[in-house]
Amino acid sequence: MPGHMALPKPPQQDTDEYYTDKLEMNSLLINNLKIQLYLTNLLNIDQQQKKKRGKKARRWFVRSWITQREQYGHYHQLLPHLQEHDLDFYRYYLRVDHAIFNEILQRITPRISRQDTNWRKALEPGLRLAIPLHFMATWEAYKSMALNLY
Repeated sequence: MPGHMALPKPPQQDTDEYYTDKLEMNSLLINNLKIQLYLTNLLNIDQQQKKKRGKKARRWFVRSWITQREQYGHYHQLLPHLQEHDLDFYRYYLRVDHAIFNEILQRITPRISRQDTNWRKALEPGLRLAIPLHFMATWEAYKSMALNLY
């Protein structure tokens, strides 16, 4: 037929080409199965490790020393002192003047305010603003900032 391509003839079963093609296909299938088996084993090992680890039960919802934030924390103790006695260091600590801090706080308070719950008091908006400002000013790690009882 004109314009029609003829399909290639499959190799006859008794030729070397036929057996070579079969061997290649079988080796590809075997390699594919090996890979699937390997990945399945990895998945099983991962699931077993997760089961062994399990979830650790919490010992407390809020650590007791964190509840003393208002007595010892930077926001409640250091910043008011700096505001009264050392405005330059206050500016260095947060990278904004106190007046600008208050203006920003006034504008975003409705968006960042949270309600207290039965389990813990919510962080006040000023503290929620001071934490990222201090982080951006110093690039101090959040974990070490937490130790400051911010």
